[in-house]
Amino acid sequence: MGLTLVLPFNKYFLEKSVQSIFSNHKDCLDGIIYIGNLSFNPINLLKVPKKYIPKIVNISGIILDEKDKDLDKIFNISNWHINLSNHDVI
Repeated sequence: MGLTLVLPFNKYFLEKSVQSIFSNHKDCLDGIIYIGNLSFNPINLLKVPKKYIPKIVNISGIILDEKDKDLDKIFNISNWHINLSNHDVI
């Protein structure tokens, strides 16, 4: 799922866009939220405070075994044992 641009940005088109997103992705989507202020109250979006803007988490590491420099294995995220609870992202 990527970004969706809504033009013109008004209540009608935003609500229609959200309905389309829900109907096309309902099997993999729990909800749609927005952060900030709108001049209208969309009925199908959940507003969250600005303090919940997603934080950027930069992850880096050091190769400990110089013999094992398989970059495909290193950059394969399924090999990583990490989640957001390992970071202070709240």
